[in-house]
Amino acid sequence: MGDPAGVGAEIIVKAARRLKPRLDAGELRLVVIGHVSALRAAQRVLGDTDPFPEANENFPALSIHAAAEERSPVVFGRVDPECGRFAYMAVERAVRLAQAGQIDGIVTAPLNKEALNLAGYHYAGHTDML
Repeated sequence: MGDPAGVGAEIIVKAARRLKPRLDAGELRLVVIGHVSALRAAQRVLGDTDPFPEANENFPALSIHAAAEERSPVVFGRVDPECGRFAYMAVERAVRLAQAGQIDGIVTAPLNKEALNLAGYHYAGHTDML
């Protein structure tokens, strides 16, 4: 999902809409790893009513998988160390799922380097984290 306060949640909701026919046909799976409440907020803002179930051990064609426990609400557009923590945890979780063979690839939305640094993660970006 990238930074939960950034554009990632909006991009994901719009992509899921566009990919719906392929998701419904079983041609692909989209497992979003990130902040569940931020995704739900983006759905509300965009008027999206399609279900986006939370993933557990099984990953349905379309699901959200919490990167970590949510400690505070997300304010879109605000630089926040909590969002930096979530962005880091999402990448870390995605890498672990890929290494375990549970997902086939990783696509990331933008990270906010300032939020990452405020959360105590000092990377130049996705490549360094990977």
